[in-house]
Amino acid sequence: MMLKNALSIIPTTAYIRQWEEYTLQSHQQSDGLLLMNGAATAFVKKWWPANQKHKYCIIFCGPGNNGGDGYCIALQLLKQGIRPVIYQLFTSKQPSDLIEKLKNSFQQAGGEWKLIKTENDFPNLESSVPIIDALFGVGLNRPLSTLAAALVNHINHANAAVWSVDLPSGMGADTFIPGPKINARVTICFEVPKPAFFLAQNASVLGKWEIASIGLNAHYPKQHDTKLQLLQQLYIQSIFRPRKAHQHKGNFGNACMIAGSSGKMGAAILASRACLQSGVGLLTAFIPEAYANAVHSNLPETMIRFREQGLPDIQSYKAIGMGPGVGTDAAVTACVLSILKETKMPVVIDADAITILSNQPNGISLIPPDAIITPHPKEFDRLFGKQENDYARAAKAISLSESYPWILILKGQYTLICYKGRGWYNTTGNVGLAKGGSGDVLTGIITALLAQGYSLLHSAQLGVYLHGTAADIAINDSAYESLLASDVITSLGAAFRSLYNSHDAP
Repeated sequence: MMLKNALSIIPTTAYIRQWEEYTLQSHQQSDGLLLMNGAATAFVKKWWPANQKHKYCIIFCGPGNNGGDGYCIALQLLKQGIRPVIYQLFTSKQPSDLIEKLKNSFQQAGGEWKLIKTENDFPNLESSVPIIDALFGVGLNRPLSTLAAALVNHINHANAAVWSVDLPSGMGADTFIPGPKINARVTICFEVPKPAFFLAQNASVLGKWEIASIGLNAHYPKQHDTKLQLLQQLYIQSIFRPRKAHQHKGNFGNACMIAGSSGKMGAAILASRACLQSGVGLLTAFIPEAYANAVHSNLPETMIRFREQGLPDIQSYKAIGMGPGVGTDAAVTACVLSILKETKMPVVIDADAITILSNQPNGISLIPPDAIITPHPKEFDRLFGKQENDYARAAKAISLSESYPWILILKGQYTLICYKGRGWYNTTGNVGLAKGGSGDVLTGIITALLAQGYSLLHSAQLGVYLHGTAADIAINDSAYESLLASDVITSLGAAFRSLYNSHDAP
């Protein structure tokens, strides 16, 4: 995945179509050849270095604009000395005049062209011959036809190196489409990533994906916003507040971490340590008395209040974190629900606290307005209803944020932050975070930021970004398999430093 030069927007298919039309109008063009040539140039620039040793490749083209991209790619490869063979899929949709023109140009240039009308026309595919998938792109909105589905399965069975043009054929850019999909080794995505790229169910289909600019007019995104966006470092730096001289612990808030129970004190320690190392001025761990020594010996900087003493003075804290390893027994349930009912302070709801809400008849209504709730997909489904796929889950998360004032963080490889009908996908972090304790660390980070006075939204965005950045830094001295949640905490200092400007660094 390459996002260094990507825009921050994640557009819908309709948005892309409007952007393309705007670009053509700005160039006073009436057809899509300008964009197809731009797509071909961008694709070949990525494809050529990895495949120049080959003298032959196969390109599968569909009847639409994605197929037109394939023809333009073929024409450019001919000039590079590679012999592409185009297989055109026959469909009920007649190719446009532009596609016919490109086909004629390709054949006149000496290119080999074949039509697929039945499965008998499928070529024999060798794993050593690279394949370019230009069958269907973002315009696909329904399952593949019987012939197209069979072709996709045939291509996948070859186990060849398949490079998909903009989107693996069969995949919906922003809506779920059942049926087979090309298993791409590499997907060259044009201009901006599509919503589908951030969904776990598509990871094995997309392969490695990279962004390539095809020359869409850069003014359009400045004038038209999107509901989904990427979290990028420049934005995070703009909301980050480096510390100033002469500030004291009182400037950085007092947080309460409600966590830990028998067999789960590690979660409380991880969340508390992450909170401390994310800048909170004072932290009180609200834990069972029997485990005081565990906290004192591991976190001497943390104050303790015992749950057996009754509820703390919740309003005396600037922020509350609850859930990591806290358990779900009757006493804890009563404690959590009482705090959620009474608190007027920002609160982070995670792990067992989410389960407690899921067990209530109308748990959603118990989430206070100034809350950040951080479910993983299974917790999300338990609380908000079973979702059929990741497309539906992401859409549901955005929809909930339109109806409720709190922030929802849907955790995953690309964590989605939802607020007021908008969503931000985070791209920091790695698969090493797929381990117990990672969510506890995130809870601690966000709680600390809330206590320091960051807004609800900025705490969520900054916290998720720092969490992933710390994991990316930690992996430099580790491996995905061996990365621990405590390693992420150790790297938080370096993650914060990555946000400093030169004049901020101590």
